[in-house]
Amino acid sequence: PKLPQLDAIVSVDLLTFGRLPIEHAALDLGMGGQTAELKSISGNVLGGTISAGDLTESEQFAEAGSPDKPLPGAASQPVPDASRTAGWVRWGDGPPAYSFRATLTRIQPDRVAALWRERWGGGVADAVFSLTTKGWSASDLAQYAEGKFSLHWADGSLGPPESESSIKFQSWRATGLIAGQRLVLRSSQMNGWTAKTRDGISGPLLAGSAAPGRGKHRAADLQTVTGSISFRRALHLELQPSGASVSGTLASPVVESHAASGSAGAQP
Repeated sequence: PKLPQLDAIVSVDLLTFGRLPIEHAALDLGMGGQTAELKSISGNVLGGTISAGDLTESEQFAEAGSPDKPLPGAASQPVPDASRTAGWVRWGDGPPAYSFRATLTRIQPDRVAALWRERWGGGVADAVFSLTTKGWSASDLAQYAEGKFSLHWADGSLGPPESESSIKFQSWRATGLIAGQRLVLRSSQMNGWTAKTRDGISGPLLAGSAAPGRGKHRAADLQTVTGSISFRRALHLELQPSGASVSGTLASPVVESHAASGSAGAQP
């Protein structure tokens, strides 16, 4: 249908997008013809806040791996280019097309995991993302999703935080692309990580230091993380210089020690 021109500011105590609830939501909407525009959005989500993000190839998407870089979307940092729209929907010629961008500040990753009734996360995270897609169904939206993201996750855990098989870290900063139903890491560093391999060998041996004994957990040095995370939360990650690989899922990660298995010899 073609809509008449309509502009509205909407405030609602609870707004739900699928499984995602946004509390105290405020939206500035504009509609007309075969386009609906989301001029701005704000509210409380996943224990933190949501606001319009910045789509441009800016510092938020440049070098998030830098340990001393301000958090994207931090309260002390104003959202750049705030006059730009947060998103739009267009229809009438083929499947409807969508665009959306947002800044998520101080969200709780364990609440993200709870959306799929999974247990992983811990800590807090800030993220900026932009996304375009098209289609009528959820599978279409996933298939055609493309975009980019920037993330800083502090004191987090892959797997249940209390589990001995989880991967814990002090900080994970990453930028990347959204494509092929995956989050593809472009620049990514994990600091202060602790992990245990499938055979029980812990992190320091992966980095080539003396074996601390099976089953113990020790923090390794800064790791460069490459690979991807699928929309189904499947992990395909490689860590350097430790030479470790991480498979499985966010809820149940599996760490393989290439150095321990002989595929990458331990170097002093």
